[in-house]
Amino acid sequence: MPPNIKISVVLLCYNQERFIIEALRAAIRQNDTNFEVIVADDTSTDSTDEKIANFLAEYPAANVSYVRNPTNLGLVANFWSAIERTTGDVIVAMAGDDISLPDRVRMVRRHFESNPRSMALYASADVIDVAGCPTGRKLSSCQPLDGASNRINYADLRPAGNLLAGRPFCGGAASYRKEVFTKFPSLIGKPIHAEDEICMLRAALLGDVDFSPSVQLAWRLHGLNQSFGLGPYRGPRQAEMYERQANMCEQFIADLDVAKTWLGESVQAESRLKETFRSMRADWLLWAACHRPGVAVVRWASALRNLAVALGSWPKALRHAWRPTLKMITPYPLQRIIVAQHIDGR
Repeated sequence: MPPNIKISVVLLCYNQERFIIEALRAAIRQNDTNFEVIVADDTSTDSTDEKIANFLAEYPAANVSYVRNPTNLGLVANFWSAIERTTGDVIVAMAGDDISLPDRVRMVRRHFESNPRSMALYASADVIDVAGCPTGRKLSSCQPLDGASNRINYADLRPAGNLLAGRPFCGGAASYRKEVFTKFPSLIGKPIHAEDEICMLRAALLGDVDFSPSVQLAWRLHGLNQSFGLGPYRGPRQAEMYERQANMCEQFIADLDVAKTWLGESVQAESRLKETFRSMRADWLLWAACHRPGVAVVRWASALRNLAVALGSWPKALRHAWRPTLKMITPYPLQRIIVAQHIDGR
């Protein structure tokens, strides 16, 4: 990668009229040069579009492009559509409800210029509340105390909860080399819950994924964040989210098949990951089955059987099944009360 690489900032937004101006201002006023900003509104139904248009009219900038999708694509498809409009070597992901720090683009540039094998960088973020006030919390994947490396590749991935086996990371503070998107074919075409784990796997299949303790973002917690599912909703809408998680596992498997061309078919880690993703997909589909309306015993039994086949063990499947089964038999009104209290407690 040559020095002074070009950075493409991709700012995604949907119904974020309360926060979009702060996010836009932060994206444009970076302490850096040679970067572009792609603002992609996913057909917001509030005043987000109007606020963006007014802001860009008042502060015109040659390096800013704005597109409003004709129809709602969803987070992942909106991200990929915006990527196709970029001309940079590195993609910096931003969201319409967060605030990137002024030095973020500069820090990203320095990282990728200094680390030619790095395909992704997950920086840290300070958590702010709805009003933009610091909460004192921090989102970081760095493990300075337990000796764990802050650089991984595909052989280090442990898919359990997420690809870092429960280790937290902030997709809103992520940056990727363009190859993460160009070296793989288009997505499988099914709705997928989020983009960050797909990008992490692809980056790890291509090279290194790095995690930095440096704070590059103020991440806003407001109860409806993509990272926290559907808030107080339960039932069919939650089932759809779990089905999107299952589709994400299908995408993982498809990407592993593509990576065989440079990993080799006999790579043990690739085989282990694929087997795990199949069981994860079956697990998500069990959760989805348990959130459909009513107590559908036949549907639940079929999903449980598929999970047992994927895991190769009925006892393992039953250990996985007790939590979603409890959700299934708990009345929706009570579930909504429990989840609402959980969100308030955060």
